[in-house]
Amino acid sequence: MNPQNKISADSSRSSEQSSELSKTTNQPFSEPSQRAKIDYIACHLGKPLSYFKSKADVLFKLVKQQDLVVSDSLKMRLSDAGYERRLENIADFKRKDALNLIASEYQFESWNHLKHWVEKINRIDFSDFFGQPKFLGFTNVWFNNYGDAKQHQIENGGVLLSYRIQFFITTPFFLERLGFEKDDPEWKAMEFDWVNPKSPQAKLNVIETLLNQLQ
Repeated sequence: MNPQNKISADSSRSSEQSSELSKTTNQPFSEPSQRAKIDYIACHLGKPLSYFKSKADVLFKLVKQQDLVVSDSLKMRLSDAGYERRLENIADFKRKDALNLIASEYQFESWNHLKHWVEKINRIDFSDFFGQPKFLGFTNVWFNNYGDAKQHQIENGGVLLSYRIQFFITTPFFLERLGFEKDDPEWKAMEFDWVNPKSPQAKLNVIETLLNQLQ
C-alpha cells in the first residue's frame, strides 16, 4: 500500500551534490566505523537480533584468524572498544567479547543492552509504520534517497520520515497524529529527522513513547 498524497520529487541531483551533503550529515544505514563509535543507534533499530549476531560471528572469526601479526585496522577497532588487551592472547577472545564489541560499536552499553532494545523495538515494524491509514491526509514530498530528502528539509523545514525504502518530508502536524506536540522536545533534539537523528537517545525515547501508546 502506498500512502496517499504522494508527490514525486526530482531525484536527478548530481552525485557531487549528494557527496557534499554527506560531509555535513551522518550517512544512514552505513556500517560502523572501525575507528569510532557510531552516533546513530536508532538507524539500526528494527534490525533483527540475528543481524547483530552475524556481525559478531564475522568479527570473532576475523580475530581468530589473526596470526602473530594483527592488522592495524583490527588493532584500532579492538582498542576503540577497550579490547586491545585481548590481543596479547588471541585464545582469550571469546564469542561473548565479539558480541559486546559489536554492541559497543553501535553505542550500546553491552550485548544485553542491545538485545533488550532490539527485542523491544521489534514489536513495531517501523519500515512501514508511517504509512498506516490513520496517518493519511497530509501532503508529503517524497524522495528515493535520504540525501535529497535531507536537503529539502534543510531548505524548507518539516519532519523527515521513512516508508519502506523511500523517504518523505511532512508537516509538523503529523506529529500530533502520532501523539506528540508539534514542538516536542524529543523531536527537536532529533532535529525532526527520524532516519538520521541528531540525538539517537531522543529517538529511543520517542520509540518508547510510541510503544507505550500501543500497550
